Amino acid sequence: MQNIDDYQKWTRSTAVFPNAAAFLYISYGLLSEAGEIAGAIAKYHRGDYDWKELETKLQKELGDCFWFLAQFCDHLELNASEILQKNVDKLESRKERNVLKGSGDDR
Repeated sequence: MQNIDDYQKWTRSTAVFPNAAAFLYISYGLLSEAGEIAGAIAKYHRGDYDWKELETKLQKELGDCFWFLAQFCDHLELNASEILQKNVDKLESRKERNVLKGSGDDR
């Protein structure tokens, strides 16, 4: 893959779910993968994995999260690179105004 937009387009070739249920499938899939990340971290802290095993598991699950995020963008007809740039712009503004800490979307 050359960039996130290429990856987003590529995910179309592996998206196997009914289009009518796309948002529900993608939402639950993303939540499920995030839960797998949390579960792996919990098991690491319980002593089930060493750091290398955790890293390997997280790489797989983070990749799955990226897939679902790319599909979310695709179904919303948004470019992932534009979403990422807007996030960078928002966080840079907060950094410049010294309001990275705190709560609320409009800080």
